Formats: sequence, structure tokens, C-alpha cells
Amino acid sequence: MVVLPLLGLGLALIFSFKGLIGFSEVVAFVAMYVVTAIGISVGLHRLFTHDSFKAVPIIRYALAIAGSMADQGPLVEWVAIHRLHHRFADREGDPHSPYFPRMSLFRGLWHSHIGWVFEDNPSELSAYAGDILADPGLAFINRSYYLWVFLGLLIPGTACWILDGNLKGFAFGVLCGGFVRMFVVHHITWSINSVCHIWGSRPFATLDKSTNNPVLALVGVGEGWHNNHHAFPFSASHGLRWWQLDLSYYLITAFEVVGLVSNVKVPTKEQIERKQTRVWQEQVVL
Repeated sequence: MVVLPLLGLGLALIFSFKGLIGFSEVVAFVAMYVVTAIGISVGLHRLFTHDSFKAVPIIRYALAIAGSMADQGPLVEWVAIHRLHHRFADREGDPHSPYFPRMSLFRGLWHSHIGWVFEDNPSELSAYAGDILADPGLAFINRSYYLWVFLGLLIPGTACWILDGNLKGFAFGVLCGGFVRMFVVHHITWSINSVCHIWGSRPFATLDKSTNNPVLALVGVGEGWHNNHHAFPFSASHGLRWWQLDLSYYLITAFEVVGLVSNVKVPTKEQIERKQTRVWQEQVVL
């Protein structure tokens, strides 16, 4: 999960300096980035972890597969760990808090961003994702995790092979649309765990240290409005102001218009006003 995408990034930089990375590889990277980022944000996070909307089976399973192709762990593991994060946010039991166990800023940033990946998972994770295992289709997708990771490499490789007409295209497609894309999506997701619990604004008085970070909201398809999310975990929308860009929610509403999703949950105006702090607490972004 960590080493191969990093090596892939290094190789891609070397090849790009030599002028060997072409248009098709860039397209493969962007396309696979969008697919897997949406799979994580709309699927694994908002649908499966928080049940913020309902989806017809084809969308439900497609999102589960897209999220699995991101190579961030099997569906049950991802959902269970994130539910633990919300249950114990920035307290004992949170799998990736920068504040617990107590440590320096640098060590806390490292632990919450990537250090926790190298630690053993909490025991009996399946107890926190029983609803996922109860769905036969999702249970199959969970068991077949490595198939979807492999598919996330094969698809961009095959697409570039077809576009370029040679095996070099296949190899570079796997490199850019696969490993480099994994690296970028990993670190944007992990930055929500780290950066969005240290730097940013806190319009809502939550019991944790979650913050809103507009840069991560942009590159993270809406996930950077993290304080909003911790204030209203049930909400399908993380961008609660008109100017807070949330590409994941726009996709959910588009699906709702055509009847592919329903029961989309968002907080009412009264709920937002009740929970909003009187004074915005801004922290300097270093």
C-alpha cells in the first residue's frame, strides 16, 4: 500500500523528465483518480460508513468496487476503522488521531497521516461493520479485495495499450493510472486524518479537533470540509455553505435526480445554527 505507489511515483518522475510520459498516461491518471476518489468519498465514506443516502444495487456495488480499487484496505476494514474514528475521535480508541496517544506535533502528524497504517488493526473489526457483511454482494466485494486492486492497475494499462498501440503504453498506463494515482489518492485521504485535525477553521463546536481545509476540500472531492462532517456525520453533504465546493455531493444529487439514489440526508438550517459556534476559531496554516 505504501511502498509500491511511492516507487511508482519515483519512476514516473524519472520517465517524465525524459519526455516519455504522454497524453494518454495523463488521461489515465486523471480518470482513475476521479473514479477511485469518488469511490472512497461517495461510496466507502458517505454511503457505507455513514449511510447518508440509499443507492440502487448497481450504484451501491459500483461504488464499493471503485473504492476498493483505491487500495486503502478491504471494504469492511475501511468502514470499521472509520466508524471507530468517529466513535472515539481524538480520544483513546481513535485509530489515527494526532492527539492520542499524547505526542509532539510532528509525531502526531506522522502517526495520524501514515504511521497508523503500519500498526495492527483493532481487534474484531467486523463487529463494527456487520451491516456490510450482511449484504452478500458487499461481502463478496470485501472478500475479493485484491481482485479490485489488480483491476485498478489493469484498466489504465489496457486503456493506454489501446490508445498507444504498444506494450510501452500498457506499462506506463499501469504506472501512471495505477501506482502514481494510488500514491496521490492515498496521501489526500490520509491528509484528511492528519491535516484536517490540526490546521483549518472550526465553525462548529465538536468534541474533537476536526477542521475545515478548503485546499483538501478541492482535491479531496469535498472531504476537506471535515469539521462540517464531524458536526453532522449523517450528512451526505460536507459543504454546508453555498461557497463550499463539494463535488461528491453534487454527484449524489445528480444520482438522486435520475432516481439512482434516495433518502439523501442533510442537516436542517435550524440544526446548523444550533451547532455553529458564535466565533470562528481560525488556526494558521503552516
